[in-house]
Amino acid sequence: MKRITFIISILLSAVICANAQYKKKNDNYPQTEISVSIGIASVPIISNSLGGHFSSPIDCEYEPEMATGAIGLQYLHYVRRKAGLGFVAAYESINCKDEDHEGVELKNNFISFMPTAKGYWFRGRIIGMYSRIAGGVYLNLYEKHDDLFADMKQSKKKAGFAWQASPISIEVGTKNFSAFVEAGFGYQGVAVAGIKVAF
Repeated sequence: MKRITFIISILLSAVICANAQYKKKNDNYPQTEISVSIGIASVPIISNSLGGHFSSPIDCEYEPEMATGAIGLQYLHYVRRKAGLGFVAAYESINCKDEDHEGVELKNNFISFMPTAKGYWFRGRIIGMYSRIAGGVYLNLYEKHDDLFADMKQSKKKAGFAWQASPISIEVGTKNFSAFVEAGFGYQGVAVAGIKVAF
């Protein structure tokens, strides 16, 4: 009995020591990051450009005259050194002119909320390469303005599934501050660029 107790004590000590070593080893890596980004060629823009080939989430019969790009704010917590889970919110404003009726403007304001996951293939001191996916919901706040009939403003809301897949991404910087570029497709865009702070 004493021998079994001794062996268990040794094993527990080894586990505790290994866990402390792992924690100490990974203390050099921040566990939380916050980033801001902007993306171009999002799903609403591309689907509208393709016309009747795909269902577009925006109400715009013509090519958009003005788009802000998808502005994103992301929070991420690392559950492992190379894997993080979090949440991203994005906003994009897309305005169109009705070419058949002068003075008619169509405004689409997209707000997306998506849980996100990020995994590194390589994470060095200066350069990191990773993939990221996200999926959630979008809300389009649509307004129609007519300069001739200002009192006849129309507005409606439209909701749907929002997503982003960025298989090829790279970041450059220090462990606490870096810039990144993502290539993919979704409601944040085909190309997404931004900066992040980690702590």
